[in-house]
Amino acid sequence: MQPAMGAGVLARKTPTPLKNCLRNLANHLVFGAGLYAAAALAARVAI
Repeated sequence: MQPAMGAGVLARKTPTPLKNCLRNLANHLVFGAGLYAAAALAARVAI
């Protein structure tokens, strides 16, 4: 989404590109962990 919003690839056009990239990575990790946890819970409930 960052390139679509004008931030450029890897948020290069922002004032703090490294900070924004790390924040983006953290958000993706938390979202992925949530998806994993939900799938694991759904698998336990379905059995």
